[in-house]
Amino acid sequence: MPNSSAISSTTSAPGTVGYVPLTTQKGGVSPIAPLAGAFTPDDKLFFVSTAGDNMIHYISIPTTVSPTTPPTDTQQISPNLPACTPIISGGTDLGCVYSGPSPGTAIVPATSIAVKPRSTT
Repeated sequence: MPNSSAISSTTSAPGTVGYVPLTTQKGGVSPIAPLAGAFTPDDKLFFVSTAGDNMIHYISIPTTVSPTTPPTDTQQISPNLPACTPIISGGTDLGCVYSGPSPGTAIVPATSIAVKPRSTT
């Protein structure tokens, strides 16, 4: 389903997967597909990287998920990750096979997300 991330949503049965609507950014660029995600250690946020808008969406997870308190896309950030530049285009990355517009200057989505736990003291 476009513009959605598959994590528990409006359903309340354990093990049931639903959808969380993702926010469309200014300029009307919509997220197309979730690519990578990670929960915070306290399970209060889920970060999801999306293709299309190339953003990281912060999905807020309520203590009790229900139809009246579903997870919500509360914030979006742009990591501004530049695409690699193939050697044929003057780049130095031997493994780069990027063939999109403006190699080296185009922004691409994050393909992995890691959450580092913080000390509580």
